Order: sequence, then C-alpha cells, then structure tokens
Amino acid sequence: MKSTKDKIIDALATLIKNDEDIKNISISKIAELANIGKSTVYEHFASKKELMVETYQFLVHYYCEKIMAPIEASSFEQAYKTITRRIFRYALEASELMMSILSNGQSFKLMHDDAIKQVMNEAQDQIQTTYIDILKMGVAEGVIHASLKEEKEKGHVIKALTMGLMMLRINKHIDLDEDDAVNYLYKYTVLALNA
Repeated sequence: MKSTKDKIIDALATLIKNDEDIKNISISKIAELANIGKSTVYEHFASKKELMVETYQFLVHYYCEKIMAPIEASSFEQAYKTITRRIFRYALEASELMMSILSNGQSFKLMHDDAIKQVMNEAQDQIQTTYIDILKMGVAEGVIHASLKEEKEKGHVIKALTMGLMMLRINKHIDLDEDDAVNYLYKYTVLALNA
C-alpha cells in the first residue's frame, strides 16, 4: 500500500505524463488525483517547488533502477546492446516527463538545487560504473583492444554518440528504429574505442 506522500508524487508524475504544463498544475488538482484533501498535500510538502524536486528525485531513481537492473548477457555485445536499449527506451519514456518538470523557467531554479545535483550525480556515477564493467567485458573478449585507462576523450566520444543518437530519436530527427540505432551505436562505439 502506497503512503500518502507517494500518492502525491504519483499524482504529479501522472499529470505531467499527460502533458499538462507544470505551471498550470495546481495543488488542488494534485490532491484531487491523489484522492486526498489539499491541506494533506501541504502536510507532506511545504510548497509546489518542494513537491517538484522530490518528484524529480523519485523519477531519476526510478529510471536509474530500470536502466541498472541486472543484465543477463553472455557477451560484451549482448551486454552493451542491452544497456543501450534500456537507455533508449527509458529516455524516450522519461524525456517528456523530465523536461516538463524542468520547463517554463523552472529548469534553472531546480538544477541549482543541491538535492537535484546530488541525485543526478549519483545516477550518472552508477550508469558510468556499469558501462565501465561492460567495456571490461569487451577488453576481456578481445573486442576492444585499447586499455580503458587510455584516452579519456574516447569516453567523451562514446557518451556524445549515445546522447546524440538518443536525442535524435527522441526528437524524431532520425529514421532509425530501436534495433538499427542500437546496432549503429555498438558498431561505432567499438570503432571509436579501437581507433
């Protein structure tokens, strides 16, 4: 059974998922969807901003857990494609939600919130650690010939490839289905790491 606080966070997330503009979402609307009184929302959150920050933190944790779930793979290629597929799927699902939370001038304010910075840094560290573990599989299999300690720039190239391709797909600026995008990214990641 969900706590009242969880119901409130779920209500805000649901409203945003339905493409409602965050500045038009009232505490009354959140309370109504959570099936509680407006005053109950204020028992758990001092302000709408506090609710937004906690909802953002919840979503970052939620999607990070989905991406970081154990990977059952027998090879570097399978493991790399599995995590890439997850990132593409959840980024596609979460991008509008995350951007809605941070839209209309809220972005600057929230991204300077220490709690948001901390949860974002933790999520990035977890994903980076998982990627490094997967890349070690590639080195062990002989697919990747470079030492993972070599050339930090290669890591930036891989991140740029992943983020760029992900954003192109999210914004529908590229005509690649998920399988093609994953295969494309795998191919060019291996090329970049072995360059």
